[in-house]
Amino acid sequence: MCGISGVMALGRAPSGQHELTDLIEAMTNKIQHRGPDSSGLWADADVPLALGHRRLSIVDLSALGHQPMASVDGRYMVVYNGEIYNFISLRRTLEDAGFRFKGHSDTEVLLAAVMHWGVNTALQKINGMFAMALWDTQQKELHLIRDRFGKKPLYVGWAGGDLIFASELKAFSAHPAFLKTRQINKDALAQYMRFSYVPAPYSIFENVWTLPAGHRLTMKYDPQAYGADLSKAFEVYFHAGQVIDECRQHGAFNDDDFDAALQDLDAVLNKAVERRMISDVPLGAFLSGGIDSSLVVGMMQAQSPTPIKTFSIGFHEKNYNEAEHAKAIAAHLGTDHHEFYVDAQAVQDCLGIMADIYDEPFADASQIPTYLVAKEARRHVTVVLTGDGGDEMFAGYKRHYDAAAVWRKMRLLPQPLRQAMQRGLLMGLPSALKNKNPRVNRLLEVMDSEDGFDFYNHIAGQWHDAEALVKGAKYAPRLLEASSFAMNGLKTEEAFVYWDVLSHLPDRMMVKVDRATMASAMESRAPFMDVNVFKQAWAMPLSYKVKDGQGKYIVRKLLEQYVPKHLIDRPKQGFTPPLNHWLKQDLCGWIDGLLNDSQNAVNAYFDMSLIQQSWRRCLQGSEADTLRIWNYAMFVLWHQRWMA
Repeated sequence: MCGISGVMALGRAPSGQHELTDLIEAMTNKIQHRGPDSSGLWADADVPLALGHRRLSIVDLSALGHQPMASVDGRYMVVYNGEIYNFISLRRTLEDAGFRFKGHSDTEVLLAAVMHWGVNTALQKINGMFAMALWDTQQKELHLIRDRFGKKPLYVGWAGGDLIFASELKAFSAHPAFLKTRQINKDALAQYMRFSYVPAPYSIFENVWTLPAGHRLTMKYDPQAYGADLSKAFEVYFHAGQVIDECRQHGAFNDDDFDAALQDLDAVLNKAVERRMISDVPLGAFLSGGIDSSLVVGMMQAQSPTPIKTFSIGFHEKNYNEAEHAKAIAAHLGTDHHEFYVDAQAVQDCLGIMADIYDEPFADASQIPTYLVAKEARRHVTVVLTGDGGDEMFAGYKRHYDAAAVWRKMRLLPQPLRQAMQRGLLMGLPSALKNKNPRVNRLLEVMDSEDGFDFYNHIAGQWHDAEALVKGAKYAPRLLEASSFAMNGLKTEEAFVYWDVLSHLPDRMMVKVDRATMASAMESRAPFMDVNVFKQAWAMPLSYKVKDGQGKYIVRKLLEQYVPKHLIDRPKQGFTPPLNHWLKQDLCGWIDGLLNDSQNAVNAYFDMSLIQQSWRRCLQGSEADTLRIWNYAMFVLWHQRWMA
């Protein structure tokens, strides 16, 4: 697990290698937390290009794993962040083909794979999480590549006459030209206020983009390319929709093959866990007490001769606390368990840190407990396995099944009729009922949906009128709206799951976990996000995943082989803190101050009357408005930290 950065001078003539290496050193130092063990710099002798790397040593702790690393023939130079989980089997194949290796790092295997098969084929063969910059000295081509499901981040953009890229946006702040010219992308800001995150391919800044999951960008050294819209050059190398089609057409399970599917899932997920337990440093797991993390820990413990170290976090508010469930599961499995509790004071202490860690506006309320449990776990381990991705792979969110059922009924009524009903209910229902009943609120918000995708955007977001909220903003289509990602023949539940894999998983869930763990120099690994688990999930009929009003049915049945049913048979709780309670009590004065501060530069971006209305509803107990206000508050903190 590491951090990468790079610069290619296209629109200017640098004074020499020294200038570029100074610049890349400054950029790389900004992400030192991602790799505190060592750093490396490299500059091309013929082309104004430099690469930087910060290393967190996980596999092959010796200098033989140091980056930037060159291929044995000298053609390729790579800086790489992540892990290739099947590198041992790939290494054996390459050794049979005549390759010899100096160390045992996966980076060396990656370069040999590119040499042997070429970039395109190598990408299809590797199984892992990664963001990399691969420079081809022969073709004078730079390949920027992000893993299939967006586990690791990569930003790319323009600064003065330079193409720059890095694992985190904070590295860009070391570039003088970027600091002088940066501007907030108001369209992206509206998307952030709508969804609590900035969806790929956008970033919060103009002329900076997030490389989407499963995509690559290949740039020739060509000064004429300076200033281009890079997002138009992004290429898909892993098309989730095409893979889903293949899984549904070939090798799919029939409705009466449940036992066979259960057995196969056990084998595939166990293999994913096994590969992610390869480490030369201490390893443990996050255990929330939920279905996914409990299954991962159960498999880890079954494969380990010694107790696995597990970590959970709890809240003093009983209705939000899963720590007791996690403790009971840990006791049954026999893990070495550690738990920590979070209160409102801990949240206040972390607010400023959040803006620094998430150097792009981000407002998932569970980001704070995720960071705190990572910080505490880092005292004991360097690598953790998590249950991330289980919901997105196996239809685990209520919107995947409950909301889908609502839409199937709702779409039977013409939209004009639904709009009229919505207006009538908004006028007739008592405000107390509308504010305190989240189900009523949600129904009112989605009644005017144009189609299934519009309905999904409503239930997956907060500020549905975000372009009216952000002054000067216009609607920016998301990646999953592109016609190339359209899929036919999916049931409503399946469509919602597919859309979550394309955006919610990489742009929200992985951003949350990556920044929270890497802020403490910790690597997180997610077995549910293994490409073979993904294929296994889509080879199953929907009835294996959604049954009796619950998602992840087959995952629940598999977990019963590791943990007694009475320990896990309860409603999904999630990792959400008691945010409304905190905002109405301990953080109330802070929010009031932000809203009424005439010197608060952030307020100029918004129609503040809408935010004031939302704050009043939040104080009355509205769950939806609690999330809207949290979006606003986290943007304020981000702006104070990065735009001052």
